[in-house]
Amino acid sequence: RSMCSSAGSSGSSSRSPSHISFMARLPLRMTLLLVSMRPCCLTFLGSKTTYGSHQTCLGSVFVNSFGEAQVTNAGRNVPGKDAGLTAVQNNSVVAQISARAYFADSCSEGSYYNERYMGLKLLGQTFRFTTEISDAGCGCNAALYLVSMKQNKDVSKCDDYYCDANKVCGVSCAEVDIMEANKHAWHSTLHSPHDNSGVGGGNGGGSDWNGPRDWTIQEYGPGGSCIDTMKPIQVAASFPVDSSGQLKTMSVRLAQQGTDCHLDLALDSYSGMTEIHSALHEGMTPVISYWKAKDMLWMDGKGSDGQGPCSWDADRCGKAVRFYNFSIEALPGQPQLPPMSLPSGLGLIPGMGESSLSDGLFGAPIQDTTLAPESGAAFPTMGPAVPMSMTPAPTWSPAIVPMTKPSEGTCSAAGQDCRSTQCCSDEGRQCYLKNKWWAECKKACTPGIDITDDERYQQPWACTPLGSRNTAESGIAGLAPFLGTDNTSRRLIALALVGLFVTSLGIVWLRRSCPPKTGMVGSANSSQDMRRQGSQFNSGWHANQQFLQTSPNHSQPVPPVMRRPFVGTARTQWQPIPDAHVLCA
Repeated sequence: RSMCSSAGSSGSSSRSPSHISFMARLPLRMTLLLVSMRPCCLTFLGSKTTYGSHQTCLGSVFVNSFGEAQVTNAGRNVPGKDAGLTAVQNNSVVAQISARAYFADSCSEGSYYNERYMGLKLLGQTFRFTTEISDAGCGCNAALYLVSMKQNKDVSKCDDYYCDANKVCGVSCAEVDIMEANKHAWHSTLHSPHDNSGVGGGNGGGSDWNGPRDWTIQEYGPGGSCIDTMKPIQVAASFPVDSSGQLKTMSVRLAQQGTDCHLDLALDSYSGMTEIHSALHEGMTPVISYWKAKDMLWMDGKGSDGQGPCSWDADRCGKAVRFYNFSIEALPGQPQLPPMSLPSGLGLIPGMGESSLSDGLFGAPIQDTTLAPESGAAFPTMGPAVPMSMTPAPTWSPAIVPMTKPSEGTCSAAGQDCRSTQCCSDEGRQCYLKNKWWAECKKACTPGIDITDDERYQQPWACTPLGSRNTAESGIAGLAPFLGTDNTSRRLIALALVGLFVTSLGIVWLRRSCPPKTGMVGSANSSQDMRRQGSQFNSGWHANQQFLQTSPNHSQPVPPVMRRPFVGTARTQWQPIPDAHVLCA
């Protein structure tokens, strides 16, 4: 403040020539003032926005039974790429494409501190929220998940201490995906720090394998019989513990207001459950993100059984997704969180935002509606915690991707999925596995994120080589998978076909090179041409033949003429070819 004041006084004391009028001196005074001022004094020149990739502190939302959460914008979406826009509006978080934001206890503009991130200790608790994803189609991923950012002391390649099981920003940590979803598919997944696949449930996903099938696309989706994704979805993630306080499972329930139908899943068979227990015990940070990709079939693909929702990913994603009505409550038999009074104007918002998010996204304020309480409602809006019975659903473990043998006579080109072919049509390329959902032909591969990938597809590469590198130097390389199968008979048949083809070409060449059967060259219809030449030509030719056979002085052989007459030579100038019977007998 003192620096600003001194800078201002210095600018005010500047003198101008006396003959310049006051109005003429005014622009000069303003210029000198602005040049002499420190950056701290220039903040009044622009208004502070509540969202944007350049803004660190986006505002706060209230988490019922816990308190206020500061929403912190990500430093980077991926290394070298800015995060998309996120807004905090009417106690809700609105995320646009490529956005990622974190819940924190406090926030400092322009700086990040891992100790300031929120660390929710959710063992024995249920975390609830409502989401609107009606504009997120195939290829879109709206996510709310937990990671161990508060304990991470590595600033990461995104400059904000972000970590996850896929090392998107270069640092790995435990990850609990409460939801990765769009309006057609839903995944909930547990990841230990170094398990990028994890174990999950929900519905959707797969190409030549099947994702989770805890419910059907008829039950979940636009106009679904149980969960209509064109309307707000109420989510409850519970983390019950056993008598010794150890995590038993993660149970997720989806419900909607106005109906008693709900969809459930439970993840209780995971080898990394001990690590998930430790992460939840120490406290995990809620993260909200929204992104898109054309290789999202791992989440929303149809699968080999054809029961998934999306045959291909168009990544046609709406402008934003919304999350709100955050709350935490204790499960039966667990310690109750201390009650907290609700700040004015920050209550839960039942039924909020039932219209499309694309209408007035950051414009008109959301109308806070009040709905009459319903008996047996799955999600209480206020008051003491209500026990929620969870119906365990069949557990699911991700299928191992079957690496099929190469397709007959076909290899994958650059940019194509080569998991099934395991060979490349382009010389010098090798098929490398990215993850269980994608492999591609590349000249070289380094494990981790490839920054040359499109930002939509920047996920870590495993770089496991599949098949052998294409070292072929000719066009016959395309036959490599056919000739290289384990069936020797197929290779022999292929070689025989190639030999037959070459032999046929040779025969055709010889036949076209032979003279007509009459010994004359120059006509395709030799017998007819000979009849057309008249008796004078025929008698002369026979005389020539007799001379060749009887003349005792003919010691030098008659050189054979060209097999085709020169251009312009008269068609009647026929010549015999003495050696024709030798070549074409």
